[in-house]
Amino acid sequence: MVSKHPEFGSIREIGNKLYIDCRIYNERVRLASGKKDTPENRHNLVLFLNKIGVALDDQTFRFKEYFPFAKQADIEKFSSIERSLFGLPVIKSSDVTLEEYGRQWFEEEAKTLSTTTKSDYAEMLRSRIYPMIGDLTFGQLTPTLLKVFVRNLKHQGGKNAGKFLSAKRMRNILNLVRRIFTEANADNKWQLSDPFPPAFRRIKKIEAMFDDDGDIRHKPREVWLLSEWQHFIVHVPEHYRPLFEAMRMGMIFSELKGLKKDCIHDAYIDIKRSISRGEEKSKLKTIFRGRKIKLTDRLRVSIMQAVNSSKTEYVFTMDDGATPLNYSTILKKIWGLALKSSGLPHRDMYSLRHTFVGWMVLLGIDSARLKNMVGHSSRSGLTEDTYGEFREGLLEEREAILEHLGRDIMEPEEFKRAFAAIYLQERGVDLTAASGMTPDVIKTLASMLATEIRDDKPQQDQVSQPGCALVALPQSISCGAADGYGAPISDNK
Repeated sequence: MVSKHPEFGSIREIGNKLYIDCRIYNERVRLASGKKDTPENRHNLVLFLNKIGVALDDQTFRFKEYFPFAKQADIEKFSSIERSLFGLPVIKSSDVTLEEYGRQWFEEEAKTLSTTTKSDYAEMLRSRIYPMIGDLTFGQLTPTLLKVFVRNLKHQGGKNAGKFLSAKRMRNILNLVRRIFTEANADNKWQLSDPFPPAFRRIKKIEAMFDDDGDIRHKPREVWLLSEWQHFIVHVPEHYRPLFEAMRMGMIFSELKGLKKDCIHDAYIDIKRSISRGEEKSKLKTIFRGRKIKLTDRLRVSIMQAVNSSKTEYVFTMDDGATPLNYSTILKKIWGLALKSSGLPHRDMYSLRHTFVGWMVLLGIDSARLKNMVGHSSRSGLTEDTYGEFREGLLEEREAILEHLGRDIMEPEEFKRAFAAIYLQERGVDLTAASGMTPDVIKTLASMLATEIRDDKPQQDQVSQPGCALVALPQSISCGAADGYGAPISDNK
C-alpha cells in the first residue's frame, strides 16, 4: 500500500493544480505537474518522488533523466553539480545527436586538416551525414540503421540521379561517421560497441551488384511494396485473387495448378505434386519442394474462396470453375491487364515468390524455417542482401506488412525477437525516450520477459506515469530476482 504522502519531497496544490516541491543537491526544485488535483494524479506523483529519493540515495539520480523537459538553464545547472559530485560524465549516448557533436568536433579538427580534406569533410557532413542521420543520437546508431543509411547514399541530381555513389565515396562517408562516433565514444566514456562492420559489408555487396556508374551488374530479386500489392490486387478479377495471394505466400504456379482439395488440412497445405506442361507430377523438382505450408488465418480465407469456386478436385481453376489453370491466358489477360490498369511496370509473376521471401526476411523469420516454407535446399540465399533490401520504402512498411499478413505468419519467439518494442509495449513497459533504453536493451529485455510473462496472462507494470509536462518517469526494467535478473518489473505481484 503506497502512502498518500511521499517519503521524499512534498506535493502542493495551487489553483487545483499539483506541484512537486523538493530539494535536490541542496537546491530547491518546485515544478508544475500540469495535472489536476485528483487521487490518481497524487498517487502517481507520490511514486515519482519516492523514486527520486531512492535514486538520490544510491547516487544513480540524473536530473535530465527525470526532468527532460525542464528549462535548459536548470538542466545545465544540475548537470554541473552532478559532474562535480560524481566526477562522471552526465552526458549519455542518448543525450547528444550526431550533428551536435559533429559540429564541435569538425570545428576543432579543421585546424589540423589540409584545405582539400577540410573541404571534402565539410561537403560530406553538409550534404549527406547531417541531413540523413544528423538528428539521431549516438545511442540510435545501430547496425541496421547504418545499413539503411548506406543503402540511401545515392546521387541526388544530374544524369546519375537515383543511382548509388561509388563504393569508394560511400566508404569515405561511412569512415567519417565512424571517426566522429569513435571520438564521441571515447570523450564521453560510453563504451558503445562498434555498429559499423555490417554497413561496410553492405557497401561490399552493393559494389558487387553495381558498377562505378551505379548501373546494375545483374538483376536483383524483385520485391513488391505492400502499397503496390494493395493497389494491384483490386484490379484483379475476384476469382483469381486467391491464386495470386497463394503465389505471394511463396507457392509456385505449377504447384498451385496441381494442388488438390484433399491437400488442404485444418492447419496446413500439403504440397506434394505439380502440373507442368500438361503433365501431373507426384515427384517435384527437388526433394525440398515437397513441404507443408502453415495455413494462417488470412491464407485460409483465400484458399477456401478458391475451393468453393472450383467444381473439380483441384483447388484452382479458370473462372468457369472447371477449366484447368492456363498460364499463358492468366499471364496476358489477368496478370498483364491488372498491372496495366494499376499503372505498375511490368514484372514477372514469379516476383510474388520473391516478394514472400523478401517480406519474411524483413519481418525476421528464422532462416531455417523460411527455407522449409519455400522449399529451398539451402538457406544461404535467403538473406536481406538477396531479397528486398534495395527497395526504397520497404523498410518503412515493415509493421504494415506484419499487420497485413497477420501475426500468425510468425512463431511467438520470432515475433518477440523481431518486434521487441511492440511486445514490451503491449505488456505495459515504458519505451519512451525518458526510459533511456537502446534497441539492444529492448531486444534483450523482451527475451528475458519471454521466460517470465505468460502470453495468456501478461504481467503488466501497474505503476503509471504522472503524464505531466515537466516530468517523465523512468521505467524500472528487470525481470525479477526469482530467475536471477534483479528486481521485478513491477511492485505489484
